[in-house]
Amino acid sequence: GKSEAVTTSTTPGMARLVIADLFLVLGPGTTGPIYIYFFHDAKEFSIAQASTLLVFYILAGLFGAPAWAKVAQKFGKHRTVQIACVCYGISQTVLMAIPAGLFLPTAAGMFCVGFVASSFTLLIRAMVADVADEVRLEQGKEQLGLLYAMVTSTQKVGSAISVGIIFPILAFVGYNAAEGAVNTPEAIRGLEMCYLFAPIILVLVG
Repeated sequence: GKSEAVTTSTTPGMARLVIADLFLVLGPGTTGPIYIYFFHDAKEFSIAQASTLLVFYILAGLFGAPAWAKVAQKFGKHRTVQIACVCYGISQTVLMAIPAGLFLPTAAGMFCVGFVASSFTLLIRAMVADVADEVRLEQGKEQLGLLYAMVTSTQKVGSAISVGIIFPILAFVGYNAAEGAVNTPEAIRGLEMCYLFAPIILVLVG
């Protein structure tokens, strides 16, 4: 029971996966709380348009997951995660570079970001299964359910603390997220930098 959980949780491969998973959740997670602010104030879209753009991000995952699975078959799971992290940084930067108010190019950019981000959960879960196989061979015990529970907890923790990370940074750069607030061009520029650098840095650490 408890001793088995301790042994499993301290498996070096699993420890690395949990830490990586945390940062890979935090990265895209930091964009969620400021999504509407960014696309409304910085990219100059209406709330309805911003909501529609999110659909492209979500739909991309349906295409991205099987595509990344094929890449992993060729390069290996851990190398594919590294490739995906670099691609995430590139796609997020391209999204930022698209001029404000251009819906179709921005929709394409959102699709690309969503396509790349869909790899993280898929590949981490696949590597957790590999660790479970390792534990089963070494300890003779089936721990897949426990290991999946660990990364599921990481997902929840990462999603919860992303809000606590991004809003203090927004306040630091002078952006006021209160309803009806009028922000200076400098503050909106700070919002843009938060949307760009926070997720990229966290994902690259992951």
